[in-house]
Amino acid sequence: MNPDSEKINAGIYEYTWNGTQPIHMRIDRIRETRSGITGEVSIKVKTKTIFGVSRTGLLSQRNRAEIVLGCKTKLFELYGEATDTNLKEFPWLDAIDSAFNRTLEIYRSGDPILEVGNDPLEIPKYAAYPFVAKGMPNMIYGAGGSLKSYMGILICCILQSGEAMCDIEPLEQQNCLVLDYESNPAISNYRIRQIKKGMGLPDDMKILYRHSYQSLPSEIDQIQEIIREYEIGFLLIDSYSMSCGGKSDDQDIARAYFMALRSLNVTTLILDHISKQKDSDQGPIGSVYKYNQSRCVWLIKAHQGEGSKMAEVGLFHTKYNHGPKIKPKGFKFEFFEESTGLFIDTMSLKDSVVLADSMSVEEQIANVLVGTTMKVKDIAEETGLNVNTVRTTLKRGVKRNKFVKLVDGHYGIAAKDEQGE
Repeated sequence: MNPDSEKINAGIYEYTWNGTQPIHMRIDRIRETRSGITGEVSIKVKTKTIFGVSRTGLLSQRNRAEIVLGCKTKLFELYGEATDTNLKEFPWLDAIDSAFNRTLEIYRSGDPILEVGNDPLEIPKYAAYPFVAKGMPNMIYGAGGSLKSYMGILICCILQSGEAMCDIEPLEQQNCLVLDYESNPAISNYRIRQIKKGMGLPDDMKILYRHSYQSLPSEIDQIQEIIREYEIGFLLIDSYSMSCGGKSDDQDIARAYFMALRSLNVTTLILDHISKQKDSDQGPIGSVYKYNQSRCVWLIKAHQGEGSKMAEVGLFHTKYNHGPKIKPKGFKFEFFEESTGLFIDTMSLKDSVVLADSMSVEEQIANVLVGTTMKVKDIAEETGLNVNTVRTTLKRGVKRNKFVKLVDGHYGIAAKDEQGE
């Protein structure tokens, strides 16, 4: 007997048979092993559970018959001879066969085959420009103390509010979820409240938070359910090293991790670390596989003088799969009194002696040419670079259409590159 309605989302299969007392069946947490395909099954009549959550072999006829017996036994315990006639005469085995077979059919088929290549052109979008590609895994990595957790929370606040700030532009409002493997609810609450105060966001704005300690792949079913229940569109994971469930340099663990993320169908931002022995410009700590699987990757660096309430933060775009890389971005974090909150604003990285050294010569030149044109000697004076170095870099940049040389000897940024690389 086919169900009257079905709802299938994020690995959860729900079936309903209407009647004076509707019957609801739920199947989730499906696993495939050598012994067969199993799932956790529960059945309710209205709101009363008649078959509690049990891991069941979905292919086993014996298990199906045992569920029928269990349902009938529980109904008699609840209602005795007063059991509704429709429930007594309900074709339990046919209904269970139908639901199990439908679940197996969908599970085995995976996503449908699509014809692509002739659909209307849809340019890949940023969920939060320029740091988070929509619907993709993204990464910000850096050393300890580089304020990457604060940066992640700032992006969460921007997406949750739907308000652009600090030159970070949300595509649309998104419900956000923080999976925190490193700190605790009190610290995350403090960070969010300080950003809300300092940036003038609504005091009643809330962000969903989960204190996490089991590996993300092992909890993917629970996370799927949370995303479904709360309509989550953006997931912040702090951090990869603590959430992967093994060694950061294990490629198999990284592969399983990103396959689990893929099943969520939401935008994700992963925070990650660098090795003390590794050049930060060479990527995050561990397997290169996680760097390769992240679609948009930024390196974060910070400088804060001893006793200073102000920190300078630089982000450097190291990878984007769907277009040009973005110019380095600078931010100023001002930690005022708790009653005032945390104020964050943009800044030019050339104004930071420490962070400016993290930029390539080409990036330093591009940074001073934004919105203007200049001669070689003026660029050298503005950046503090050697004149010959500036001249050589500009010549190379002109050949690559990075810069343009005007008839009056001034240089500028090529039009196509003004917003991108």
